[in-house]
Amino acid sequence: MRITGVLLTIGTTGVAGMALVGGVDAPGNCASAIASSSVAPLAKFSVGFSLVYHYIGAVRHVVWDKTAKGFTNAQMLQSSYAVAGAALAISLHSGIWLHSKDKPAEFVEISEQVDSSIYVSDIDDSDKA
Repeated sequence: MRITGVLLTIGTTGVAGMALVGGVDAPGNCASAIASSSVAPLAKFSVGFSLVYHYIGAVRHVVWDKTAKGFTNAQMLQSSYAVAGAALAISLHSGIWLHSKDKPAEFVEISEQVDSSIYVSDIDDSDKA
């Protein structure tokens, strides 16, 4: 699934370009607009799936490096299906859980307390000498 890497690269480059051209608030404003639109679940799943897929693929490479096993065509094909299936399952589970109304009270309480408007530039470090 090379397309996931290509899309992550395009997305990262787009966010960086947006920040360069539109200022540091532009990516956050764009993300807020997408999050409040009807495409939010698809956008979140797309980014989440791509990241999880590549993370699990990296773990597979570490296993290959450490064990030097699984290099036949059949084993590689089988592990590729396992990586894709695991990424799909984790992404779907995360997406469903994040949209469910039955979240643990601790999660809801903590997520409501997060203030995303705090930036590193807002931190006063003048007392550090």
